[in-house]
Amino acid sequence: MKKIRECIAVASMFDNDMVIGKNRDRNYNPNLKVVRELTGYGVELCYVIDQDTDWTEGMNSYGIGLVNSALFVKRDEKEKKLKKTKKLSKDGARIREALSKTNLSDVVKSLFSYHGGIKGHTIVGNGKKLVIIENTSRTKPVVKIKDLTKEPIVRTNHGIEHPEQGYQRGNDKLSSELRLMNALNVVHDTPHWKELFPAFYNHKQDKGPKYDLVRAQNKLWTSSQLIMNLNKKEMILYLIPNAVKFIGIENKLPNDYNSKISFTVKRYEETPDEKYKKFVKSKKKDKYSALTKELIEPFLLNDQKKLLPEEDTKKIKKVVGVFGGRFQPFGPHHNKTYKWLKKQVDVAYITTSNIKKPPRHPMNFKEKVRHMVKMGVPGNRIVNETSPYVAKNLLKKFDPETTAVIYIFGQKDVGRLVGGKKKDGTPGYFQDYKKNKNNLKGYEEHGYILVAPHVSIKVGGRDISGTYMRELLGSQKYSNNREKLFKSMFGYYDKGVFNMMTNKFKKLFRQNETILIEGKGKGKLIAARNKGHLKNQGATALDTKGIISKFKGRGDISDAFSFAMKDMEKAIGKLSDKQRDKIFMNGKAFMNLEVMWPKSSNVIDYDKAEIVFHGALEYDDSGTVVGEVKGSARILAGMIKQVNQNIQKHYKIGKPNFLTVPKHQDFAAAKSKYIGKLNKLQKQYALKDTDTLALYHERYWEEHIFNAAKQFNTEISDTVLTNLTKRWAFFDKSYKIPDIRKDLEKSPEFLDWVLTTDKQDHAKMVKENMKPFEELFFELGAEVMKNVSGWLAANPDSTVQRVKKQLDGAIKNVRKGGDLKKLNTLKLQLDKLNNIGGLDAIVPSEGLVFKYKGNTYKFTGSFASINQITGLMTF
Repeated sequence: MKKIRECIAVASMFDNDMVIGKNRDRNYNPNLKVVRELTGYGVELCYVIDQDTDWTEGMNSYGIGLVNSALFVKRDEKEKKLKKTKKLSKDGARIREALSKTNLSDVVKSLFSYHGGIKGHTIVGNGKKLVIIENTSRTKPVVKIKDLTKEPIVRTNHGIEHPEQGYQRGNDKLSSELRLMNALNVVHDTPHWKELFPAFYNHKQDKGPKYDLVRAQNKLWTSSQLIMNLNKKEMILYLIPNAVKFIGIENKLPNDYNSKISFTVKRYEETPDEKYKKFVKSKKKDKYSALTKELIEPFLLNDQKKLLPEEDTKKIKKVVGVFGGRFQPFGPHHNKTYKWLKKQVDVAYITTSNIKKPPRHPMNFKEKVRHMVKMGVPGNRIVNETSPYVAKNLLKKFDPETTAVIYIFGQKDVGRLVGGKKKDGTPGYFQDYKKNKNNLKGYEEHGYILVAPHVSIKVGGRDISGTYMRELLGSQKYSNNREKLFKSMFGYYDKGVFNMMTNKFKKLFRQNETILIEGKGKGKLIAARNKGHLKNQGATALDTKGIISKFKGRGDISDAFSFAMKDMEKAIGKLSDKQRDKIFMNGKAFMNLEVMWPKSSNVIDYDKAEIVFHGALEYDDSGTVVGEVKGSARILAGMIKQVNQNIQKHYKIGKPNFLTVPKHQDFAAAKSKYIGKLNKLQKQYALKDTDTLALYHERYWEEHIFNAAKQFNTEISDTVLTNLTKRWAFFDKSYKIPDIRKDLEKSPEFLDWVLTTDKQDHAKMVKENMKPFEELFFELGAEVMKNVSGWLAANPDSTVQRVKKQLDGAIKNVRKGGDLKKLNTLKLQLDKLNNIGGLDAIVPSEGLVFKYKGNTYKFTGSFASINQITGLMTF
């Protein structure tokens, strides 16, 4: 017996939903199975597969579905041979490959190109757009986009685009054409998509069963129907009695995965030939129902489960384990703890946040995931939470009444969550897991705490800890064998991840912190690192122990600041109360100082350990500067030297280094040159000397927007002009897109330009707009600094040579690496450096600080660009 397959493939809009389906006719009883699975790229597939021939049709989680009907019928008659030889049709593989794609364009491309392309009539859509492919092995594929809002689509077994293909004559051609016409009529007459295939099932006409939409005859019969709502991501498989064997559902989805596709299996109660004896109604509740009850759980393969009795439905069915933390970075001891957790619960997750706080916590969520996956943690088991210890995002996909949650901690961290009872004596949210493991409640009522066993792992002769991992990744002392230790530490080596992590943590071991100190009494010193520390006379500022703790584990940086605090505390402690109050104003003033520690030098190496004062400022209780202690840097350094405390155990303590800046030989010409460049920029937007750079930037955007409106013949109001300028120049998003659309609805072309411009990188445009001013100031700074003498570096010439060598190494490293983003930054900074004099502009200092009309300024000259370029290699 030849195996024959004939089909009706259909597509139509029902309200706003795109629906596709297929009536499947066979001359054998197929063995059907439903498969649910995730591809390696995280695309969910749900498809029906014929176990005999590998025929496949279905949908993916992007709402892309497809069905296919035969066209070159002789090819289909090979199925019997395929079954006997255990060779499967290639169409199944072609369809599954196509469904693994994430957009309609790629699906269509795969369908007509993968392994020679799928044959026959193929209908594929994504809920918005529908594509028809007609192809045989004798013709080239025809691909067309169809508008379902105008007319439904039906395909049977004769060619439309290739009319010479498929059924050509006799009853077969007549059957194919009649079924197409009748199917179109039924589609037009059916109001709801779920009623369509029952209507097909009840259809009959006066030419006999061969021409019905659903057939039951000796030579050919309908075995099943598959319909898909692509917008709702719903699928229904209808089974025909005595015409098909349904094996069941093979669910390969992870236990914790929340499926995006709804699938229902239904079986008709009556065979198709019964409709000639009595009319079979399609509504489930009628006496002669066409549908039996839904098969709720038809033989779940590899995962057979029984429904719980009604009284048990609210008992805990699943225990979710949560291992939360900052993981900066995630280490092998964390991984071992996660593996332990997996054995304690039904499903285990790692939760961490997207918050990064350089330099100690520099990794964002995606970077952590990238690293963890390399260590063997599945990506779908890592969840982004605002607080790692409150798994709100994770638990949303679980039933709150039947799912319990356990949070695990190491012994030192268990205090992060407080369990037990509330103040009123009622049980708090967090409870001890061991005490309640036989009476767990749903996660909305309680969460449970479990202490994980201590994990001890050694690498390089040291116990692994957060401090050690950060040192290994960033400290200079591990530079010679960092790659080898990285692999030993984390169990893998990937160059991209290695570079990402080491570049981030190297910042932790570079000296770029600002410290302000204040004498709080004899032998007492406090330091401020942010505005909060300056408030209320340093009420929350850090003492020496606090600074040591803050910089603990940061190698040479830790030494630099802990030694500085100790030396300063000893030196200032020798001053009288009167002397301290003169500088620190009884707690209101903080001294700004610079710590130079050769082992932790940044770009400029000063070759000596020295603390240099730069002046004290007075602050009010809100931490705002309200005054200056004039001459304080020189006076404090002098007082310390007077009591013989300027030479300490680690540092020499001194006053600011005043540089000699001789008058330029061509001062008048140079002044005219720079003033001329500034005036040119001012005149561009008619700016005055009192105007700011912000106004220059604002005028640029106003002109840009006004000219665009003029180009599109649009009269733009002052309000719209101002609002768009604020949105793009100053990132003020209060002017919303809906408001923009409303205001510009009468100017569609200009509106399109505005919406396109809104998607551009405005931050980049700010930089480009400010670039002429940057280059002007850098050039002036370089000009001034080239003529300066009296540099602080012990060996200025040697320092300059070292900087040039470091710069050359960084440029070669970035060019060799091929990172496009870094290469663009390199080009930008090299252009700036070349515009201010190139290598000749390099001096042995980070900058020149000066005061003008009561304000403090700093010329950095070439340092800004050099710092950016060398930073590309280390950050």
